[in-house]
Amino acid sequence: MRDQDKTKEQLIDELREMRERVSELEIAQTLVLGIERALRESEDRYRTFFVTSRDCVFITSTDGRFIDFNDAALELLGYEPNERQEVLMKNVALSYAHPEERDAHALMVAEIGFSKKYPVDLRKKDGTIIHTLITTVARKDPQGNIIGFQGTIMDFTERRQAQEAP
Repeated sequence: MRDQDKTKEQLIDELREMRERVSELEIAQTLVLGIERALRESEDRYRTFFVTSRDCVFITSTDGRFIDFNDAALELLGYEPNERQEVLMKNVALSYAHPEERDAHALMVAEIGFSKKYPVDLRKKDGTIIHTLITTVARKDPQGNIIGFQGTIMDFTERRQAQEAP
Protein backbone atom coordinates (compact mmCIF):
# COMPACT_ATOMS: atom_id res chain seq x y z
CA MET A 1 0.00 0.00 0.00
CA ARG A 2 1.36 3.41 -0.92
CA ASP A 3 1.56 6.25 1.66
CA GLN A 4 -1.11 8.24 -0.13
CA ASP A 5 -3.49 5.27 0.08
CA LYS A 6 -3.16 4.96 3.88
CA THR A 7 -5.94 6.20 6.02
CA LYS A 8 -5.45 8.97 8.50
CA GLU A 9 -5.82 6.43 11.34
CA GLN A 10 -3.06 4.22 9.90
CA LEU A 11 -0.72 7.19 9.63
CA ILE A 12 -1.49 8.24 13.22
CA ASP A 13 -0.80 4.67 14.41
CA GLU A 14 2.54 4.58 12.54
CA LEU A 15 3.50 7.98 13.95
CA ARG A 16 2.66 6.78 17.49
CA GLU A 17 4.81 3.64 16.97
CA MET A 18 7.71 5.74 15.69
CA ARG A 19 7.46 8.03 18.71
CA GLU A 20 7.48 5.00 21.02
CA ARG A 21 10.61 3.65 19.28
CA VAL A 22 12.31 7.05 19.52
CA SER A 23 11.45 7.14 23.23
CA GLU A 24 12.87 3.62 23.69
CA LEU A 25 16.05 4.64 21.86
CA GLU A 26 16.40 7.75 24.04
CA ILE A 27 16.07 5.60 27.16
CA ALA A 28 18.64 3.12 25.82
CA GLN A 29 21.00 5.98 24.95
CA THR A 30 20.65 7.40 28.48
CA LEU A 31 21.47 3.96 29.93
CA VAL A 32 24.52 3.57 27.68
CA LEU A 33 25.78 7.03 28.60
CA GLY A 34 25.36 6.19 32.30
CA ILE A 35 27.25 2.93 31.89
CA GLU A 36 30.04 4.68 29.98
CA ARG A 37 30.31 7.33 32.71
CA ALA A 38 30.44 4.65 35.43
CA LEU A 39 33.13 2.79 33.50
CA ARG A 40 35.23 5.95 33.11
CA GLU A 41 34.87 6.69 36.84
CA SER A 42 35.89 3.12 37.68
CA GLU A 43 38.90 3.32 35.39
CA ASP A 44 39.87 6.68 36.94
CA ARG A 45 39.68 5.19 40.46
CA TYR A 46 41.79 2.21 39.43
CA ARG A 47 44.38 4.36 37.63
CA THR A 48 44.58 6.79 40.56
CA PHE A 49 45.18 3.92 42.99
CA PHE A 50 47.72 2.30 40.68
CA VAL A 51 49.67 5.49 40.07
CA THR A 52 49.62 6.93 43.61
CA SER A 53 50.27 3.78 45.64
CA ARG A 54 53.47 4.09 47.67
CA ASP A 55 54.01 0.36 47.36
CA CYS A 56 55.20 -1.00 44.06
CA VAL A 57 52.24 -2.09 41.94
CA PHE A 58 52.96 -4.19 38.84
CA ILE A 59 51.42 -6.20 36.02
CA THR A 60 53.52 -8.77 34.15
CA SER A 61 53.04 -11.25 31.32
CA THR A 62 53.43 -14.99 31.81
CA ASP A 63 56.75 -14.89 29.94
CA GLY A 64 58.17 -12.42 32.45
CA ARG A 65 57.79 -9.03 30.81
CA PHE A 66 56.54 -5.97 32.63
CA ILE A 67 53.23 -4.78 31.16
CA ASP A 68 52.74 -1.90 33.56
CA PHE A 69 54.00 -0.62 36.89
CA ASN A 70 53.80 2.54 38.93
CA ASP A 71 56.46 5.10 39.82
CA ALA A 72 57.02 3.40 43.18
CA ALA A 73 58.24 0.35 41.23
CA LEU A 74 60.78 2.49 39.40
CA GLU A 75 61.95 3.94 42.70
CA LEU A 76 62.10 0.51 44.35
CA LEU A 77 64.25 -0.88 41.54
CA GLY A 78 66.49 2.20 41.44
CA TYR A 79 65.36 3.68 38.13
CA GLU A 80 64.54 7.27 37.26
CA PRO A 81 61.08 8.19 35.90
CA ASN A 82 62.55 8.74 32.42
CA GLU A 83 63.86 5.12 32.41
CA ARG A 84 60.38 3.54 32.27
CA GLN A 85 60.95 2.13 28.75
CA GLU A 86 64.16 0.44 29.88
CA VAL A 87 62.29 -1.39 32.62
CA LEU A 88 59.45 -2.33 30.24
CA MET A 89 62.01 -4.02 27.99
CA LYS A 90 63.60 -5.91 30.89
CA ASN A 91 62.71 -9.46 31.85
CA VAL A 92 61.26 -9.53 35.37
CA ALA A 93 63.58 -12.41 36.35
CA LEU A 94 66.57 -10.08 35.95
CA SER A 95 65.19 -8.02 38.84
CA TYR A 96 65.42 -11.06 41.11
CA ALA A 97 68.70 -11.44 43.01
CA HIS A 98 68.46 -15.09 41.93
CA PRO A 99 66.66 -15.03 38.54
CA GLU A 100 65.67 -18.71 38.70
CA GLU A 101 63.44 -17.88 41.69
CA ARG A 102 61.09 -15.95 39.38
CA ASP A 103 60.05 -19.16 37.60
CA ALA A 104 59.45 -20.92 40.92
CA HIS A 105 57.40 -17.98 42.18
CA ALA A 106 55.35 -17.78 38.95
CA LEU A 107 54.73 -21.54 39.03
CA MET A 108 53.52 -21.36 42.62
CA VAL A 109 51.15 -18.48 41.81
CA ALA A 110 49.90 -20.34 38.72
CA GLU A 111 49.18 -23.45 40.81
CA ILE A 112 47.39 -21.83 43.77
CA GLY A 113 46.29 -18.55 42.18
CA PHE A 114 48.18 -16.16 44.46
CA SER A 115 51.09 -15.57 46.79
CA LYS A 116 50.88 -13.42 49.89
CA LYS A 117 53.94 -11.66 51.32
CA TYR A 118 56.25 -14.02 49.47
CA PRO A 119 59.87 -13.15 50.39
CA VAL A 120 62.04 -12.30 47.39
CA ASP A 121 65.41 -10.61 47.25
CA LEU A 122 65.47 -8.19 44.34
CA ARG A 123 68.40 -6.53 42.64
CA LYS A 124 68.23 -2.78 42.01
CA LYS A 125 69.67 -1.21 38.86
CA ASP A 126 72.94 -0.47 40.70
CA GLY A 127 73.21 -4.09 41.89
CA THR A 128 72.10 -3.44 45.48
CA ILE A 129 70.09 -6.31 46.92
CA ILE A 130 66.83 -5.40 48.67
CA HIS A 131 64.55 -7.64 50.70
CA THR A 132 60.91 -7.58 49.62
CA LEU A 133 57.58 -9.21 50.21
CA ILE A 134 55.57 -9.81 47.05
CA THR A 135 51.83 -10.35 46.96
CA THR A 136 50.77 -11.66 43.57
CA VAL A 137 47.61 -12.96 41.90
CA ALA A 138 47.30 -14.73 38.58
CA ARG A 139 45.56 -12.71 35.86
CA LYS A 140 43.16 -14.86 33.85
CA ASP A 141 41.26 -14.48 30.62
CA PRO A 142 37.49 -15.22 30.47
CA GLN A 143 38.22 -18.91 29.81
CA GLY A 144 40.35 -19.16 32.98
CA ASN A 145 43.75 -19.32 31.26
CA ILE A 146 46.55 -17.49 33.04
CA ILE A 147 47.64 -14.50 30.97
CA GLY A 148 49.95 -12.90 33.52
CA PHE A 149 50.40 -11.76 37.07
CA GLN A 150 49.71 -8.62 39.07
CA GLY A 151 50.47 -7.53 42.55
CA THR A 152 52.41 -5.39 44.95
CA ILE A 153 55.93 -5.39 46.30
CA MET A 154 56.78 -4.07 49.74
CA ASP A 155 60.39 -3.26 50.58
CA PHE A 156 61.29 -4.44 54.09
CA THR A 157 65.06 -4.09 53.79
CA GLU A 158 65.37 -1.54 56.61
CA ARG A 159 63.15 -3.59 58.92
CA ARG A 160 65.14 -6.75 58.21
CA GLN A 161 68.45 -4.96 58.76
CA ALA A 162 67.18 -3.60 62.07
CA GLN A 163 66.15 -7.11 63.14
CA GLU A 164 69.56 -8.52 62.19
CA ALA A 165 71.51 -5.72 63.91
CA PRO A 166 73.22 -6.74 67.19
